[in-house]
Amino acid sequence: MRPMRPGWIERRIAQGRGRGSGSDYVPWHLTREVPSSVHRPRGWKTDREHHLLSGHELMSFHVLEWSPMVVDIREQYPLNLETTQAVATDLGLEHPTVLVTNGERGPWVMTSDFLVTIRRDGITSELAIQVKEEQALSKGRVAELLEIERRYWEFRKTPWLLLCDRDIPLRLAGTVQAVHGLRAITSMAPLTALDIRRIAEPFTESVLGSPGAPLNALARDIDERLGYPGGSALKVAKHLIATRQWTIDMEAGFQPTEPLQLLGYQLSPIDDGRLSDEIDGGSVPEDAQR
Repeated sequence: MRPMRPGWIERRIAQGRGRGSGSDYVPWHLTREVPSSVHRPRGWKTDREHHLLSGHELMSFHVLEWSPMVVDIREQYPLNLETTQAVATDLGLEHPTVLVTNGERGPWVMTSDFLVTIRRDGITSELAIQVKEEQALSKGRVAELLEIERRYWEFRKTPWLLLCDRDIPLRLAGTVQAVHGLRAITSMAPLTALDIRRIAEPFTESVLGSPGAPLNALARDIDERLGYPGGSALKVAKHLIATRQWTIDMEAGFQPTEPLQLLGYQLSPIDDGRLSDEIDGGSVPEDAQR
């Protein structure tokens, strides 16, 4: 971590870092500030750009995006500095610090990778998540920092989950990643909602009627038959998966060069030349959540 300028904590607080929810939330760390592998996907649930600092965070994010129980995702969530300092003192551990450009060391604000809001059976709760590589857990200092974080959330009476890289369902995450950018109708341009439906109906019949054919071959046939540019039907397939209009085994992975097993479908109706506002707005059919 590069040295921080004096007053960096106060400046971030003034910028609203770590406050808000949904589209208004501002992460404590932004990707431009961290010299690491970073990712900035636009969230389905929040309609904002998320700041993810590792590949494991990205995969975890995609799993959270797919869960219908998760209604908000706040990444790089800051822990109250006074509380983490008190917890560290209680445990007899050194609180993390950072080098400041004046040559001194100052306190470092600890963060959890995610604070997610969950709604289940009408009840809303929060869950804090820290994502770590399994090999890092054997390092003594890492274990100390995790214990400070765990005790912090215990004090806040908020469940805390330590998620190891080996625990992330990578096939599910990979499938979501493959379709993630094509959920919104606006992302399908130049295809319109009417184009999507014109492709979706015969494409669905084709996939159901040719279970052994590679998906991309069926997609090319649809493009040629209906006169759409190459790649249009494949984009529609990803959109239908992302919006849960096509039900597939997400854990099986998504490879366009292989056959796609369609477990079910529920195509959205056209309303004045558009697909249902429910899909455009991010909700999913009730039976698709089961």
